[in-house]
Amino acid sequence: MCDLSMFNGLLTGAETSIIVALGCLATAMVLNGGFFSAPGSPVPLGFAAAASAAAFVLIGTAMASLDEYASCKGSLGSCLGSYDSLKNSLLFLSTTLAIQAAAFVAALLMSVIPFVGVAPMSVIAFTLASLLVSISTTLFLYEQFMKCMSEQPSSWVIGLGIIVILITAGILISAGPAILKAIRAFKGPKWW
Repeated sequence: MCDLSMFNGLLTGAETSIIVALGCLATAMVLNGGFFSAPGSPVPLGFAAAASAAAFVLIGTAMASLDEYASCKGSLGSCLGSYDSLKNSLLFLSTTLAIQAAAFVAALLMSVIPFVGVAPMSVIAFTLASLLVSISTTLFLYEQFMKCMSEQPSSWVIGLGIIVILITAGILISAGPAILKAIRAFKGPKWW
């Protein structure tokens, strides 16, 4: 029997991994904002990189699960367009997370120097936060694909995904002042 029940859990796991990465990244940014605490910032940054890598693996597994479902069903017929949209959304998430790996390496190299690592970490944090919105879009595309295939998606997982995104937004808003303080402490070029 063709089954996509793992798909929801994989995307929710990727969301959770990205949230963990954001929390670790915020900790690394705050540590990098202090002269004596900056040498400790590579540790949470390393954990953030590991959580981001876990999200990459989960998205890749979700893509494999989707491909397996499509091959099991045989012809997707009129649902091929929604399948392609969902597949492209997953590919976007996977590619962005792979690019983030290079950004994490660059940030790790700079994070030991006080105030210098805050700028690349801010870019990584913004990108990871935008990935949460992309995952919610992917969940919507998944729901559309399942409706087209005349199957019922697990609505509780989609609802959970939306709740997780709202909680993350709340955390980011509440952590915003600390992040801005760390960014303002950066005494870099005049354009900053």
